[in-house]
Amino acid sequence: MSDRLIRVGKWEEFKRLVLELKPDSIVYNIEQTGISKTHDFTSLRLIIPSNKYYVYVDFPRVNSLRETVYRFVWMRPALAA
Repeated sequence: MSDRLIRVGKWEEFKRLVLELKPDSIVYNIEQTGISKTHDFTSLRLIIPSNKYYVYVDFPRVNSLRETVYRFVWMRPALAA
């Protein structure tokens, strides 16, 4: 399986692969840290399923992702009154 898994290091490279491969779909996973009490957003994983799996992972910086620049709102559970 490792010969079918390609880690993509840069967002620009991932976008180039999307244009080149023209996938029918892109799989995403929003991952949270399991050890944080608030379960803050940890990373965004994007996967192009093709003859190989091209995987790109982006991590947060302040209130946006480092390279994909997806803005997100920090969701906190409502405090009990």
